Amino acid sequence: MPAVGWAMLIAVALFTPSKEIPSWSITDLIPFFDKWVHGLLFLVLAMFLFLAIHKQQSIKHRRLLALWLAPALSAAYGLLTELIQGWLNTGRTADKWDFGADLLGIFAGFFVCLLWKKPLGKPRSDYNGNQKT
Repeated sequence: MPAVGWAMLIAVALFTPSKEIPSWSITDLIPFFDKWVHGLLFLVLAMFLFLAIHKQQSIKHRRLLALWLAPALSAAYGLLTELIQGWLNTGRTADKWDFGADLLGIFAGFFVCLLWKKPLGKPRSDYNGNQKT
């Protein structure tokens, strides 16, 4: 499941000791680069969770459930990762602004999913109207 793999990637990215993170000159050129990274990581996580929940055919009202559960789970994971960063002795700290960036990314992912009108999990059709499998 992509959401689990993405959550693992987030954990690796956020729990890597600060001394092992390479310093790139591009990060100095982009203001608040780390906040943009946090937002993007959690935008993708929220969308992956939305898709995972939405594709569950056995769940009644799955779109509505996905629209609320995906952001809630993403936000809980964002808070948890910040708390763990505060507990670990890796040279990184818990930062409320990082969590704020996580929430902005989650909100952006929620907004994209809310506007998503294309049916998910249904066969696509080609230009002639024939269904692809």
